Amino acid sequence: MLQVFDIVIFGGTGDLAYRKLVPALYRAFREDKLPLGSRIIASCIDADAVAGYSDSVCAALHEYLLEDEFCADAWLQFQNLLYPQRVDIKVCDDAWQDLATLLDEHHDRVRVFYLAIPPSIFSVCCQHLSKMNLVTAHSRLVVEKPLGYNEYTAGRINDEIAKYFDESSIYRIDHYLGKETVQNLMALRFTNVIFEQLWDAKSIDHVQISISETVGLEGRAEFY
Repeated sequence: MLQVFDIVIFGGTGDLAYRKLVPALYRAFREDKLPLGSRIIASCIDADAVAGYSDSVCAALHEYLLEDEFCADAWLQFQNLLYPQRVDIKVCDDAWQDLATLLDEHHDRVRVFYLAIPPSIFSVCCQHLSKMNLVTAHSRLVVEKPLGYNEYTAGRINDEIAKYFDESSIYRIDHYLGKETVQNLMALRFTNVIFEQLWDAKSIDHVQISISETVGLEGRAEFY
């Protein structure tokens, strides 16, 4: 039986949240993989975003779900799981205390902190979570997007978040890796006798994989 849990999406009004995370959570709910009573707590930059969050999520689901996936009856139930909260991630102010109060209503629940934010503020977000005593034995941290801009910054980010979360509680997701493509190449290379003799370090200088995207920058130039 699935446990009721809280997921906090930092960057709850961002492109990643609207395009990927919220539709995925909605699908999980439709498949009975998101128990009733669970809470999707989304950080919002201001009061207006909090007030209009349900409408924004509804619009995002209509835009990014597949055709005929949206169900009005399911939406009426799903929107009850949404708890938008005004939080300035960079400033540990009273809004963080409001977040702490909300989470402490169910202190023993599993808490998933999903950082759908630029890697430059991963560390400060984790720092504030720790300062507000929000990191518990049942907490999980998900870090999204490239971890840093090069090997050095990636190392620094990993070192910083490790100050506040145990390694077993950290989940790293990078959707730019082209993982499936690489795995397919490996399967083709090592299970085919013909290619095994031809595809080696003596014959191939390097492999270049280009993943074409249909989505533009769309206001994310600063991140890139």
